[in-house]
Amino acid sequence: MRRVAVAVCVSIVIIVSGIAAFFFIPSGGYTPVPDSSGIAAIVTGALPDPPMDAYFPLGYVTPSMWGLKSADGTTTMTVYNSGSIDFTSDLWNVNVGGSITGYPHVGFNLSPYFPMRISELTSLTAYASFDIYDISPFILSTDFSYDFYVQSSPIPRDGIQYEVMIWEFFSSSYPLSRVIGLVNIPATINGEERDVSWLISEAKYNGQNYPTVIFAPMNFNSRAMTWEISIPEFIGAMQKVLRQNLSADYIPELNLGSEFGTALFPNEICDWTLTYWYEIGNKKYDILGKIGA
Repeated sequence: MRRVAVAVCVSIVIIVSGIAAFFFIPSGGYTPVPDSSGIAAIVTGALPDPPMDAYFPLGYVTPSMWGLKSADGTTTMTVYNSGSIDFTSDLWNVNVGGSITGYPHVGFNLSPYFPMRISELTSLTAYASFDIYDISPFILSTDFSYDFYVQSSPIPRDGIQYEVMIWEFFSSSYPLSRVIGLVNIPATINGEERDVSWLISEAKYNGQNYPTVIFAPMNFNSRAMTWEISIPEFIGAMQKVLRQNLSADYIPELNLGSEFGTALFPNEICDWTLTYWYEIGNKKYDILGKIGA
């Protein structure tokens, strides 16, 4: 994963990950709104953490400004009854304590399937349709990504071996990390099956004692896209590159959201909208509940 595009990786700049142990145990509350409005909840981020979170039948949403020490401004997630989510963040006087400002995201962690053992993971399709309306400044580090842990235990944050990120969009750069391979894994992009080349890299961020493995697409990258990916194919590629059998390990939850921000800029804007689901056992789910066969 790391040998192929080293020049590309190093030539651009910044970014990073390491959302790690911060998001598996959300805390806080949210503002419920009448069903007639079409909105399920409005979630306003506290600055800095702890965030305000909203809990639903199969998961939660959280602004998760975990890297923010202080800032002026607002950050809000609006969850609609249709299952879509809008995120708006307008911050100034930003003081970032970590490598990024935060990872606003949706988390799937309650269903008949989570936590799931990798040996039993025969199919898991993840769908994301996103449109990033505004990134300011335009070189602000931003990605849209799936994120999950691979653990020896089904208990959240217990026995973490790897954090895995599957990027579907990134601005500014490839990750600042060690390239370990390049693989081809197909994906359905904007409704059409395409061959995608994924750069695989590995690094440890923010003092974590386990590596983060990042898949970054090399031949598709746009601020407005629809993706369908097969999570088991990425697990399989990861096992081959790492030469490690992970079949006895677990995925405790599946997250989808956007890392953004950096200590380089005092004023930051990141606004986007997202529709998502995952499919397993021939059934589709969003965090509000099952959405069809």
